[in-house]
Amino acid sequence: KFSFMSARLKEKLRDKIEEHAHEFRLDDMLYNSFQRQAGFDTQVSAADVVYSIQALLEQPRVQTFDYDESENKSRNSQEKDISTSDMEKKFKKAESHLETMKEIVLENFNQAYDSLVSNQRNVVLLQKGLKISMDLQRAVVSEGIGILEGKLIQSAGDFRYAILERLDDTSELIFSQPQSLYKLAKFLVKAHVNSDKWIGISAKPFILGIKSSRTMRAYFVGLQCSQVGEIQRNEFGRSFKLAASKIDADIKHNGFDSASIEVDSDDVHRFLVSLHDVLTRGG
Repeated sequence: KFSFMSARLKEKLRDKIEEHAHEFRLDDMLYNSFQRQAGFDTQVSAADVVYSIQALLEQPRVQTFDYDESENKSRNSQEKDISTSDMEKKFKKAESHLETMKEIVLENFNQAYDSLVSNQRNVVLLQKGLKISMDLQRAVVSEGIGILEGKLIQSAGDFRYAILERLDDTSELIFSQPQSLYKLAKFLVKAHVNSDKWIGISAKPFILGIKSSRTMRAYFVGLQCSQVGEIQRNEFGRSFKLAASKIDADIKHNGFDSASIEVDSDDVHRFLVSLHDVLTRGG
């Protein structure tokens, strides 16, 4: 690990990074920043603190909606009517799921908040966040490569999109979180921009979604196809809400980024059609 390297090796590594970074378009690898010192043996950069807190806030939530296959069959059957008691059970289960999610979000927030306090216990939380952050980044790269190799990105005229389906349980838990899904979308945009595929007139907004088999919901994030060094305002928060309102979709927004939205899985096709209309006609 870097922290256990000798001062000579650390300096040599820095020199080598500066020497070869340009070959791999990694010009922003080294930059000046602040350090957080906790005790005598723990030093963390400001950037790593941000990554750690972000990971603690958005760490995968294991508890999900308990999807009952028998309920699905009953719902799809035209020979059975849904009784009032069945509906009450469904609403109670949904309310229980919502309360559980609120508890998890609160616990994540408390952990992230506690990690900012300088004591030994909370240094452990900060290190936990860094580990989660690294695990999430590995998942982003792995899933991103799979999307690129599988050529899953499609064009819808004024924007591009991809929808992830039938993922394994771990990947579904990770990318059902808005921030993780956004990181994956950003990875895909950057990969195409750096390979000169999405530049100039080929640069279009990108929307990434995932269908969850556990919650029977779909999660979307959107971002502009920004070029290297370019900063663009993300207007997808407004566009998502407008597209959903046009089809009267049941939506939720549980993340820390406005450019994300949650809709019912059955509404995905209608939502994308409506979004296409919003982006094409400007609302």
